[in-house]
Amino acid sequence: MAAPKFLRRPLAFRDRFRPWVIRRTVRNTYEGIPRRHRKLCFFASYSATSELSPYLLAYLGELHRCGLDIVFCTTSEQLDAEQISELTEYCHYVIHRTNTGHDFASWKACFALFPQWRAAEALLITNDSVLGPLQPLGGIFARIDGSAGPCWGLNDSHERAYHLQSFFLYFKAEALAAGRFRRFWQGVSLLTEKYDIVKFYEVGLTRQLQRAGLVCQALFPSAEVQDYCRSLGSRYQYPDVLGSAKFNASLYAAYEMVEGMEYPFIKSDLIRNDRYNSRHIDALRERLRSFAENDAPALRD
Repeated sequence: MAAPKFLRRPLAFRDRFRPWVIRRTVRNTYEGIPRRHRKLCFFASYSATSELSPYLLAYLGELHRCGLDIVFCTTSEQLDAEQISELTEYCHYVIHRTNTGHDFASWKACFALFPQWRAAEALLITNDSVLGPLQPLGGIFARIDGSAGPCWGLNDSHERAYHLQSFFLYFKAEALAAGRFRRFWQGVSLLTEKYDIVKFYEVGLTRQLQRAGLVCQALFPSAEVQDYCRSLGSRYQYPDVLGSAKFNASLYAAYEMVEGMEYPFIKSDLIRNDRYNSRHIDALRERLRSFAENDAPALRD
């Protein structure tokens, strides 16, 4: 199958879009708890260790509690019986595939192996690049379900071009039924370069939805987050990025959103690498430590 026009490249690139490519990466699948809801979650995960983090299990537990049936796709090298048992406490279906193609290929595997998504009332696409949720997610889903518009994300960005950031995307039935939505996922395959993935998939998905006439909205729009940061005056540590297309709220306003805007997550890359020399990094790490010890177990119950 040829790639959609907006993804076309030379022949060697297009060859990666043949339908069997994603299925060939699947190692095994596992049945979990029965389906009970009309809302789905496709969850992409990777871990370099043999343990499931408390943040991951808390996130899955909270999604399950919020009424989403979870299809979980992991590219971790190891997936032993204990991990499968833990995952199937919350997940309806678990896919174990080779570590290639990053999250979009894992989500594509969910689409390919779980065609029941076509009849879903709504679909959440998310991953384990965020740590939390630092608070229950019922309010987030209530806001989205109670608002007009078929396509939602937690954050948007103007870097490269306007798009919803892909770590949390929520699509209502109108979007799921759109031809461009379905063709987009048919065209996803095993890209390896992060630049290409962001350009063709993260930015490309929002672009295709907009071309289909579907409104894309963020619960924490970049403009509103920047306005809040401006209101803090000298207490905000990155004034040079305000008003810039480089502004990424999940990285440049992580502390401000968590502490002042009831934001539910912290990006794991921010905590792991602190590439932006945040003056609040210790406070964020302490918040996560407290969450893992006190709140995460409650979200799993």
